Amino acid sequence: MIDDYGGWVLDFSGIYMMSVVKFSSFAFSYEDGGKPDSEIKNGYMKEKKIVNPPTFLESMSFFFHFSSCIIGPSIEFADYRRFIYLEEEYENIPIGKVCLATLRKLFMWLVYSAAYLGGSILFPIPYLLSQEFYSQNFFYKITCLYITTLILRTKYYTGWTLSQTGMTMSGLTYKKTKTETGVVETYDKAICFDFWGVEIEPSPKKKITKWNITVHHWLKYSVFLRLKNKEDYIKFLNSISPKLKFMAGASPELITFMVSAFWHGFYPNYYIFFFFCFIVEQISALIASKTKYFDYIDTLW
Repeated sequence: MIDDYGGWVLDFSGIYMMSVVKFSSFAFSYEDGGKPDSEIKNGYMKEKKIVNPPTFLESMSFFFHFSSCIIGPSIEFADYRRFIYLEEEYENIPIGKVCLATLRKLFMWLVYSAAYLGGSILFPIPYLLSQEFYSQNFFYKITCLYITTLILRTKYYTGWTLSQTGMTMSGLTYKKTKTETGVVETYDKAICFDFWGVEIEPSPKKKITKWNITVHHWLKYSVFLRLKNKEDYIKFLNSISPKLKFMAGASPELITFMVSAFWHGFYPNYYIFFFFCFIVEQISALIASKTKYFDYIDTLW
């Protein structure tokens, strides 16, 4: 903010951002490991809790794992520990299928790279600020704005996909899911985004969850759900300072969005953006709850 205000430079702060995600989720999982299951109401938290303290090598290799320490995706320590010891689902990782999944990721990385490099030439960002753009009709502006921002998003898709390719190649994203028809093998245990979920999902509430997915999980399980538990939240505030007890009445959703803004940085626009995300999310949830009253219509035909 001092040397390059408004600029975008990939520096050490990006690694710090992912370190915050990993360190804090690790800390909460370790705290959950000291609680009886009866006190942990969420099934995901029970599954990811850390009962046995990790060694120094285990923890450091988790924090600085090559495929996720820079831009993600992040993963829980419980999953990582099973991976390094080849336990449970990682006991027999199908190498051939992992290679195919890696090649598919690599192909998509090439697609996103080409889309960004070629699209940036055809739809440059400065054009949106030109007089020629302002003189166009409304529908042209909307179409051009959507295509230009879509191309801009492919820059993030490119970086995330390359990082996911490394994690898929290691076998860390391998997952087995039991269904009625048998066991389904996938390679999406840790992903950063869902392209179609971001681009065509009509619900703003759901669309938010499809962008930077592992960070969304971190905000959900390390911030939001812990704020929803009023008793634990008040204890946490008192442990910092009794004067903070007034914050117990604040909206957990709003606090979570503000934590996300703080995690991103100190630019004022971050806080404005995430505040309006909170407003849109609340309106979306309200509309969704009201439309449920008309679910019976689907059963009439």
